[in-house]
Amino acid sequence: MDKSNITRQIRESYSSYKVGDLAVKLYLAGISQEDLDYILQDGKSIKMKPYDKLQAYLAQAMNRMEERLPMDKAIAIRQGCACCLVGKRDQLAKAIYKNNPTIESRFEALSKERYIIGGKAWKGTDGYYVSYWSAKPVGGYYCPCLKHTPTEPMNKLWCECCAGHIKHHFETALGVKATCQCITTILTSCGEDACLFRLNIVE
Repeated sequence: MDKSNITRQIRESYSSYKVGDLAVKLYLAGISQEDLDYILQDGKSIKMKPYDKLQAYLAQAMNRMEERLPMDKAIAIRQGCACCLVGKRDQLAKAIYKNNPTIESRFEALSKERYIIGGKAWKGTDGYYVSYWSAKPVGGYYCPCLKHTPTEPMNKLWCECCAGHIKHHFETALGVKATCQCITTILTSCGEDACLFRLNIVE
């Protein structure tokens, strides 16, 4: 059976596409069946609703990933779970690359494209920064990927999918290869801190 059929069967075996997508990424990364079963234990019984149960399950799955996998591997897998990589955002990023001649002018154009970066972006002394928020809402920051802001800190691995998202569009818009690191996140701070990512161009 070819790999595409295997991944399709894996996805279809889970009721929640979020759990199914994580299962596929773990499989494609060559994670052993023993570790995969441990990380996704009872995952096939998890549905999209009620969402608080799904959220709690995914939080526990991130903890199990950290327990079983080297952190660099776990981060790479979670960044590979990034969504919204095609469509309008991809078209905008490609247009930025095409219409601006230098890396700095491309980053300046990217920093103004709210549909990709969300809040604000700037260049620091140690890299390029992107925050999905430009100001703190009255009720505190909230994650659009989850229904509920946690009352206890969640594992930062959950947020690496967003790091993968901005990394992809940053690389496309600037025409570079880069690394992306989560500095602060809403979920690890229970809504006190905005999501902040640092990107560094790989020479």
